[in-house]
Amino acid sequence: MNTARLAEIAENGGAQAWRVSSVDEVPRLDFGALDILGVTSGASPPESLFQAVLRSLETSAYIIPARV
Repeated sequence: MNTARLAEIAENGGAQAWRVSSVDEVPRLDFGALDILGVTSGASPPESLFQAVLRSLETSAYIIPARV
């Protein structure tokens, strides 16, 4: 599934969605009003980008990692 479709599904379900193309974008996002933050990726972005985004979130005050 592509990233745009995943964002659309989230937004249609009442969630807020952000799409990033670089890990440098993550610190500028404001997740302060969220109780839960879920992270997903489409099929085309490289795994290295997904992992870098996770590391960036883990070093922020926003999330406590929970792996499934």
